[in-house]
Amino acid sequence: MVSAFAGVGFGISGEVSVPVAVERSSLWNHLIDSIPPLDQPWIILGDFNCCRFETEKAGGSCLSDSRLGELNNLVFKCGVQDLSSTGLLYTWCNQRLNSPIYIKLDRILVNTALLDSLPLAYYKVEPPFGSNHSPLIFISTHAKPTSARFKFKNYWINMEGFWDDVYTAFSVKTSRSPLAAFSHSLQCLKRSLKLRHWASSNFLSSSILDLKAKQHSCLLELQKQPLDSLLNSSLKSINENLAALQSHWSSWIAQRAKASWLTQGEDDLGFLFAKLRQRSNKNCIKEITTDEGHFNTHSEVSRAIVSHFKNL
Repeated sequence: MVSAFAGVGFGISGEVSVPVAVERSSLWNHLIDSIPPLDQPWIILGDFNCCRFETEKAGGSCLSDSRLGELNNLVFKCGVQDLSSTGLLYTWCNQRLNSPIYIKLDRILVNTALLDSLPLAYYKVEPPFGSNHSPLIFISTHAKPTSARFKFKNYWINMEGFWDDVYTAFSVKTSRSPLAAFSHSLQCLKRSLKLRHWASSNFLSSSILDLKAKQHSCLLELQKQPLDSLLNSSLKSINENLAALQSHWSSWIAQRAKASWLTQGEDDLGFLFAKLRQRSNKNCIKEITTDEGHFNTHSEVSRAIVSHFKNL
């Protein structure tokens, strides 16, 4: 179940304008106070009467930083992200021949829980029907790509057995050309790594949770026997292993997020996960139109792209 409420009042339909800054400020506060729990999927959609970025407006006067900051502050305080969209960029125009203005006033904002449930969801911005505003059509697709690309995780080099796999893969003699031999060795290494239990990031998260449980249990025992040498030795070993795993986890998160600035301060994993989900939601072709027609499923889009380049 997905909760939804409009950005200009609670409900899906209706076209309400909030032109006064004071009234918009009241609306922002009302939305912030009314959002459902963050662990439940929900969306905010509708006419917000302002946009987030300068590139979302063409014509008219320039947008001030304070005007742009209104909606961006709401996005930050509610912990939501822009959902990816197809179709038109601008959702409103003044329909004037002289001094036309085009701007993105309507949008759909989603929380992280919704992207967890519907990672490939998006919305269409359709041409307007007798209104200055374009309708937004929410597409809650469950379709997922059939396969995911292999990505080397930097923390693997510290895992037991990694260098054994590297040595085995590159020590095989072959009559292939140097480039073909190198490619073959990489393929062998890839297959070996995928069989390792520590290759999945789930291994890190589950191992960290297990160690935290052991750490908690050990600390409880030490409250009763604080001078016990075996318990203190066990706690030290647990803390060292936990620190190593958390370092690997931060390395993988930074690698996925391409956030080199993560090493410059405290890592906010919640913020990073939200950015990862948002980027994953946007970095996927939802629809495509070619000479052969319009396609909106992963398999159809893939075939259309392959067919296009084959024709070229």
